[in-house]
Amino acid sequence: MHKIIKNSKLRLLLAIGFTLAITSQLLSAQAVTVVEEYFDFGHVGIEYKLFHKFKVINSGLKRIRIDSVNVPCDCSAVRFGKEWVERGDTLDFVLTFDTKDFYGPVNRKFKIYMSVPEKKTVSLIYLANVGQWMNGLKPNPFSVFFLPNHKKKTVKIPNKFFDKISLELERQYDSSFTVEIIKAEAEKGETLELSLSPNPKLGKGTYLSNFTLKVIAGENEEATFLTIPVKIARF
Repeated sequence: MHKIIKNSKLRLLLAIGFTLAITSQLLSAQAVTVVEEYFDFGHVGIEYKLFHKFKVINSGLKRIRIDSVNVPCDCSAVRFGKEWVERGDTLDFVLTFDTKDFYGPVNRKFKIYMSVPEKKTVSLIYLANVGQWMNGLKPNPFSVFFLPNHKKKTVKIPNKFFDKISLELERQYDSSFTVEIIKAEAEKGETLELSLSPNPKLGKGTYLSNFTLKVIAGENEEATFLTIPVKIARF
């Protein structure tokens, strides 16, 4: 009797181990890694188109099919380059967000519907604060436009209220321009400063882009994000 119980326990342990192994394989077979589930444009101007790339990685054992993308808000559009994502590949979902119909805080999302090996839905969120500039941290100008003869533009951010603020480049949408931070710190009454230059290799056309800045005011203050649209015309 004792021997039978022992064998029964052994069979049970083997069955549990086998089940866990199969479950692990199934989970890894359909694994999807979202690089960031949300993006905050921060404070932006009114009536501008902004862009951001959400990245989704197929970290499973099988390729994944993108069935559709649902974008509920008429203010936005999302495009992606291919239907199938192979093992280990990354797919960009390029968001275009138009701020023209908004004022104040905005919270929107879109959904990605996938299948193979089984159906899966991923929700991605984007945030912005349109037309409102907190604590006087308003870039001047709050959008940058380059004509063909323009080589460089300067953007300044005054510090009106804080003892000291500092500046970092948080995100740049593409390589159509370069950003150089000239003055990364500013005492009260001083101004942060940066310069932009178009990529000299750009061909003819109109290029729309943007970049996001991170302004830090003191150790106990939350960071303020500012997104500045960029338009480059080449004739």
